[in-house]
Amino acid sequence: MKSLLFALLVIVTAASAHELRAQTNVADMFEIRKHEFGVVAANSKTVYVFKLNNKFSTPVHISGARTSCGCTLAHVKTPVVEPGQLGEIEATFVTTAFRGQHGANITVTITQPYFTEVQLRVDGFIRSDVYLDPGDVNFGSLLMGNEHSRTIDVLYAGKLTWALESIRNSNPHLKAELIETKREGTSVNYQLKVTIDPQMSSGFFHEEIRLVTNEPNRTIPVTIKGLLNSSIQVPSVVDLGRIRPGEVINKVVVVNSERMFTVLGVENSDNRIEITRPTEQKKTHIIKLTFNANRPDELHDEIVLKTDDPIVPETRFRVSGSVLPEGK
Repeated sequence: MKSLLFALLVIVTAASAHELRAQTNVADMFEIRKHEFGVVAANSKTVYVFKLNNKFSTPVHISGARTSCGCTLAHVKTPVVEPGQLGEIEATFVTTAFRGQHGANITVTITQPYFTEVQLRVDGFIRSDVYLDPGDVNFGSLLMGNEHSRTIDVLYAGKLTWALESIRNSNPHLKAELIETKREGTSVNYQLKVTIDPQMSSGFFHEEIRLVTNEPNRTIPVTIKGLLNSSIQVPSVVDLGRIRPGEVINKVVVVNSERMFTVLGVENSDNRIEITRPTEQKKTHIIKLTFNANRPDELHDEIVLKTDDPIVPETRFRVSGSVLPEGK
């Protein structure tokens, strides 16, 4: 009987130790588990993304995330995180309804490779006297190569001596300026104008500038975001799929642009891919790819197109596939 009880104790102890190690390992996948929003304006779009790196050999399944306070919303952006990939949990500070100091614990529930929960934390102070309208500078989806501008209003209620003195901005492709529009009674209003210059690279951008006030050590963060689309459109990936040894695969890649342009040259590293490019100037080009599967392995190559477009001198896409072993 004593032997049986001892064996059960060993099993329970081992299981508890395994569960503790599991929780520790999963928690360690998060690069940061606590974030301080600082002092933010009312109605400002205040978001932080917690990232986790899947270091396991199997996918990590995130079933949900709940918060301990209505001042914060949590959203699982990547319910399934493949091995070696990054997952994201988005935390949004509810600056539309709350004021003052607030914070929340975020409980992330993971069901695979085993069940466990990880605690994250956010804190911040929402000003009641400064209001952003709208809550961020959102450019939306735009075509790169042109100058674009957006404006928001910064509204203050309090001392008439309050002022915005300068702007902290680390992105050389963003120009931000303040224009005072009202100073009367208890109201001080500014218009913030943000401009993107034509040289800004394509892709999604998410920046933060800070408005420096005349209060001691006080700034107001403002989020700037948008998507700049390249004037030359190519697919991001051309997937050849599973290929038998010795097979020859032909693919056509369509390249479109808003302007006339010429493909000056093509570069890639895998000599199994032959590329035929057009030489004339036009808005739509057909790039022909021929792949000779002369050895069994994985295909991961990048194709770089050199152009005479002054805004997009080069664009690129990836070619992937898998050549099966002999007899498969």
